[in-house]
Amino acid sequence: MGEKYIATIGGKSRSIPAETAGMLRIRNAAWEEGGGGSGRTALLDVSWGGRSYRICARSLAGGETEIWVDRYRVVVGIQDEREAELGRHVHAAAGVETALRVKAPMPGLIKEILVKVGEDVKKGQRLLTLEAMKMENEIQAPGDGRVGKFDLRPGISVEKDQILIELKKT
Repeated sequence: MGEKYIATIGGKSRSIPAETAGMLRIRNAAWEEGGGGSGRTALLDVSWGGRSYRICARSLAGGETEIWVDRYRVVVGIQDEREAELGRHVHAAAGVETALRVKAPMPGLIKEILVKVGEDVKKGQRLLTLEAMKMENEIQAPGDGRVGKFDLRPGISVEKDQILIELKKT
């Protein structure tokens, strides 16, 4: 059995055999170092399954990568099996209470808040509406949890990657 990677998206982890990397073909890649604390950014032309895609990827703190394909955004954490196992043991030994942080995917204006502090929410449930570039974006819960304290109200501006709401795992 070959080496595997663990990809985590939206709190769900999947095991990916390393040999599947050969199914992805990258034609052009341009990397640049970010300023102001941001990581490396790449613009990629990718072929997969007979289709071509233009992808923007940016490394984030904590080993995660933000990926944009067209207008869709996903944050991915990738670890090899040993790193993932070590992380599980460290968190278990420390008794860490984990929280999910819901961040603004882009700068915008808070249009509507649909939850209250202490409310239990389910993965995919709408939390708030963010208006950006004259479009309303529904911000959803990345996982199940209880809404923690937040300082938002309709009409205030938020910056990209600003923590909007923290969900305590239940």
